[in-house]
Amino acid sequence: MSDYRDIRFLEEVRLYDSSGEREKLDNLSELYAVIIALENLEKILGRDYISPKEYTAECSKLLTQFKVTLKLLPGLDFKEFLIKYKVNCPAALERIQQDRPTTVKGDDQSNSTIAEIVALFITLQDQLKLNIRAVDELFPILTDLRHSMETLSYLPADFDGRNKVISWHQKLNGMSASEEIPDEVARQMVFELETAYNSFMSKKAVKSAAERALEYVEKTTRIRLQDLRDNPGARVAGRLLHKQHNQHGHTIGEIQRSPKPPLGWIWGDFYRPWHRMFPGERSFNGDINLRREYVPLSLLELQRLIDLNWIDPSKLIDISVLCNTRMVKCNPKWRQFGIHLTDEGAEKFSAKINIEVQWADQTTIGAIEKAGGRIRTAYYDLTSLEAAVNPQKWLQDGKPVPGRKMPPHSLVTYYIDPNNRGYLAKDEDISKSEQKLAEILEYDRKVNSESDEIWKKETKKPNQVFLGLNPGSLVSLMDKKVFEPTHPAIVEHFNPSEPLADHLR
Repeated sequence: MSDYRDIRFLEEVRLYDSSGEREKLDNLSELYAVIIALENLEKILGRDYISPKEYTAECSKLLTQFKVTLKLLPGLDFKEFLIKYKVNCPAALERIQQDRPTTVKGDDQSNSTIAEIVALFITLQDQLKLNIRAVDELFPILTDLRHSMETLSYLPADFDGRNKVISWHQKLNGMSASEEIPDEVARQMVFELETAYNSFMSKKAVKSAAERALEYVEKTTRIRLQDLRDNPGARVAGRLLHKQHNQHGHTIGEIQRSPKPPLGWIWGDFYRPWHRMFPGERSFNGDINLRREYVPLSLLELQRLIDLNWIDPSKLIDISVLCNTRMVKCNPKWRQFGIHLTDEGAEKFSAKINIEVQWADQTTIGAIEKAGGRIRTAYYDLTSLEAAVNPQKWLQDGKPVPGRKMPPHSLVTYYIDPNNRGYLAKDEDISKSEQKLAEILEYDRKVNSESDEIWKKETKKPNQVFLGLNPGSLVSLMDKKVFEPTHPAIVEHFNPSEPLADHLR
C-alpha cells in the first residue's frame, strides 16, 4: 500500500501554455464579466434600486470597458463567443447594440431622416396620382429620396425598397428633362413606390418606441411575484412611538395604549369628525337631494341598439322603448328625470328615426336631423316617468294611466324653445329652426311627405304618457282591453281644463 502522502488530492490544470494564451483568457473572462455586469445593471434599474444618474455613469463605464476589451481580442467572432460560453443576457446585448445607456436619448438625426424619407415618399406618390409626368419635376424628388435612404444607417445593404428607388432614379436619369413618362410606366412606378414605402415602414428602424419596448419585454424573463415592488413613495413607514409618547393625556386604563384616531378626529367624540362638527357654509350643496339628474345615452350606443335590432327605427322611440331594451336604466326614485342624449358618435350616426328624449344639445339634434330623422325633447314628472319606465308593472298593479304634468317654471323656457326641439314649441317655428341648423352645419334637411305624416301621427299630446292612451285609462293586459273614464269628475281630474305644472324642483 502506498503512503497517503504520495496521493495528490489537488492537481493544478494549466489552461494555457504561453503568456499570450493567458492574456487572451484574461481578456475573454473580462469580456464575459462586463456582459454579466451590464445585464445585472439593467435589472436593478428596472427594479428602481439605482438612480438614473448612477445608472448612466455605470452603464457608460461598462460600455467603454466592453469596447476596449473587444479591441484586445482581434479576430474574435462575438456571436460564436456568445454561443460557446452560453451567454444569455438579452438586456446587455440590446444595450451593447445601441451603444448608449437607456436614460440617454438616441440620435435625433435618424429620426429627422426617417421623417424626411416618409415625406418624400408621400410627395412623390401624390405627384404621380395628380398626373404629373414631366421628368424635370419628378427627378429632383427622387434624387432627394435616394440620398436620404442611403444616409440612413439602419437600413441593410440589400434592402429591397432602396433598390427599387435606385432603379427608378437610374431610369429617369437616362431620360431628357422635357420628356414625360407614359401612364403605364407611371402606374408601375406608383405600385413599386408604395411597396417600397410599406417595406420601409415595416423595418425595425422606423418602429415606434412602444414596439421596441414590447420586443425588449418579450426577450426578458416573465414577471414573477418576487420581482414586484411598490412605486417609490407608495408606502410611508409610520412613526414608531413608545407607549409613554402615545398617550395623548390618557394615562389610565386600556385607552392609553390603544390606537389613536386619525387626523381630523377629536378626542371625546369618536363618531363626528371636525368637518361634520364645523360644516362651514351650510348652503353649500344644500339642494343636492333635489337636483334633477338625466341618464346619459350616446348616439353611438343608440346606433348600436338599432343595428342589433333591439330597437325598431320605424316606430316612435321614447323612454319606454329605451328602458324596455334593459340596456338603459332610469330610476325615478333617485330623481332621474329621463334620458340625456349625448353627441358621442355623432359623426357615425346614420339611422333615420323619430325619437323623444328629455334633454339634448345642438350637436345631437343636428346629427339626427342630418340622417333624415326627427327629435323632440319632452318633460316627464316623476309619477309619469315611473309609469313610462316600466309600463307592465304599472298596468298590472291596476293603476290608471297618469296625466303628464307641465314642466316647472325653471324648465318652461327650455321646452318652448324651437332650437331645443321642445314639445311645447310651434311646428312652424321648429321647421324654421331645422332649416337654420342645417345651414349652420352644412347639410340638406329633406323630409318626404310620407315620413312627415307618420311622425305627426306618432306625436304625443303634452299630457300623454303613452301614445294612443289618454290619461285616466285602465288597461287589462290579460284581456287586451282599454277602459276609458266617462264620469265628468274623473275626466276633469285626469284632463283638467287648465294644465297642472310640476312644482317639484
